[in-house]
Amino acid sequence: MKRAQRLGVGLGVLLSVFACRTQDQQNASEVLDGTSNGSMAPIEPADSFKLTEEKLFDGRVHELHIHVHGDTWNKMITHTNNGGYACGDGSPYGHIKELKFINKNTGDVTILNNAGIRVKGNTSCDDPTEQKGFRIKTNPVDKFVFDANNKELWRFPKVYEEWGKPLNYPADLTKKIKDQHFMGLTTFGLRRGGNDPTRMRDSIASEVFEYSGELARKKNIAGAPERGGPVYRASMIWVRIHNGLGTILEGHYGITELVDEDMVASHYGKKAVSHVFKINEGKGSFLDSDMSSNRDRLFAYYEPKAIDGEGFTDSEEIYVKQKLCSQGKYEQKKCDKLNDEWKKAEDVLRGFKKLLNEATVSPDANTRRQKLDAFMDIDNILSYMVAVNLTGHWDSLVGSMSNNDYLFHNKKNDKWGILTWDLDNTFGAGAQNYPWMASYVEFGVPMKYRPIFKAVLDNYKNEYKARVTEFLEGGFDFDRIGGKITQVRDSVAPNSTDDQYQNLYRFKNHRWGNAWCSLKNGEQSKVKINYGWPEVYKQNGKYVANCH
Repeated sequence: MKRAQRLGVGLGVLLSVFACRTQDQQNASEVLDGTSNGSMAPIEPADSFKLTEEKLFDGRVHELHIHVHGDTWNKMITHTNNGGYACGDGSPYGHIKELKFINKNTGDVTILNNAGIRVKGNTSCDDPTEQKGFRIKTNPVDKFVFDANNKELWRFPKVYEEWGKPLNYPADLTKKIKDQHFMGLTTFGLRRGGNDPTRMRDSIASEVFEYSGELARKKNIAGAPERGGPVYRASMIWVRIHNGLGTILEGHYGITELVDEDMVASHYGKKAVSHVFKINEGKGSFLDSDMSSNRDRLFAYYEPKAIDGEGFTDSEEIYVKQKLCSQGKYEQKKCDKLNDEWKKAEDVLRGFKKLLNEATVSPDANTRRQKLDAFMDIDNILSYMVAVNLTGHWDSLVGSMSNNDYLFHNKKNDKWGILTWDLDNTFGAGAQNYPWMASYVEFGVPMKYRPIFKAVLDNYKNEYKARVTEFLEGGFDFDRIGGKITQVRDSVAPNSTDDQYQNLYRFKNHRWGNAWCSLKNGEQSKVKINYGWPEVYKQNGKYVANCH
């Protein structure tokens, strides 16, 4: 085995190796292949971003081996928790004995012990096979309990005390595990979206959304992300899960950042973002509804006075605790504190709603624009809407499902923008057919149900139209996206002409052609189709479309 390396001090190394042992085992401070286990130093957001860009999100398909106990695996994929889900959001984590990352470019091996794993989301739980998506947590202090026989670690969080006694790590080991990270990531996703048999759409679509950050930095827009874009990064990876007896699951996954405190800091800078809300507007508008009835869809990360300490509060943990409060299974004093935090979060969003309403009622167009620009990151939202339209991200906040994406507050410019999440239902995936033939202003839902985006589209029509052109010549350039599809496809299925990959090119051609035609000739103009393929071609060195 290649020498395992340490991360924490410089960029030329990967991860510290920390081994957690029960009392009948030896102390964890051992040497692995000659590398001493030093304490893990926190990594700066810029260093984390650079390291993951060079070692993980580098376009290569690396390998990840996950070792779990067989009983742990069975419990994790079948257990019904107190929140009512069989698995997924709000469910506990299983214990990873060893997580081993093999960099296929350098041959370096990174080993991390005592991480956590759970089924990623509720859609993954519906998959009757074991080909599910997963969420990995690398610093799971206080996230596990022993099982009934006191022999195997497997569950999160500590509020589930009725499941077993909490695990108490030795104090020195607790500090080490708390500081563990995977090249700066404390959480990451392994995604196998049911609507995306290629597992490639996260990687391809995120390229388009990342362009908004590139564009904002180029224009010196105030509050632009320091690195990357307002979207998670993604790449392909080969995963094997072992249970001690053999391989129980293997295959290609998308490995992604998760929208959490680490991701926000690495893109925008440390403490640059104060609030991140996951809101579901829905038909009838979330912002016009009673927010208290939407709590499970509201709360993501909220800076002031987190429930259990300092820093951001994780919605997953809050949701579980809220359920326990409603069942009388959580300390009343803590439940009261939880409700206070919910009210603060709701007050922040009500303040946003008030500003939005006040900005849109003025009869004067200049006044509307001035008021909107005072609290909304118009540049961010314009780019977000264009990227949603061009990638066919129907499972988005502005799309037909009003789902997934996050509303966030950027302290650098004191404005609200959008962070993008869950891009597997893009590039023609899923049951939504309208994205294929949509004009540049279609989102599959009347804009009256999307007040945030209606306000921007109504008051910045020319800017939106210009932004579409910028994307067609930049972030969604015909050759650029075609090249990205080819690069990702060839990393898992070189030169394949299988229809599942051809559909990615076909969709790209549809979207580019229809956006180009509707910009040139009006919203009703569409690209002509010839034997299933849009007629897009080069003319005098530039791509054009044959329209009707």
